[in-house]
Amino acid sequence: MDVRRMSVVLDSPHPHDLAEFYGRLTGWEVAHDPDGTWSVARPADGSHGGISVQLEPVYRSPVWPGVDGEQLMMSHLDFLVDDVAEAVRDALAAGASLATTQPDPDDFTVLVDPDGHPFCVFSD
Repeated sequence: MDVRRMSVVLDSPHPHDLAEFYGRLTGWEVAHDPDGTWSVARPADGSHGGISVQLEPVYRSPVWPGVDGEQLMMSHLDFLVDDVAEAVRDALAAGASLATTQPDPDDFTVLVDPDGHPFCVFSD
């Protein structure tokens, strides 16, 4: 297998809106499928695969940390940043919310995107 690029795909009831959120968060370009079922945020230079978002009409936001009987988080995104405090401010301004549980606030901060997907920001 010759993999040249990898990207992640998130489910959303509003793929255009969630891709726009990740575009604001990362500064990446956003493209939308005209039928409304698919969007992607990716760097203009093609250096990363980006974050794709596909329509899922019956999407349920995950509960994190997990709760028995509730929709569990299947995965999450990690963003390596230079300044965690600045990244948190930018994420909140873009429409994220701070997760109520912060397992290791000295090393990373957990946030939640507008559709409920958790993501972390951390620095080296």
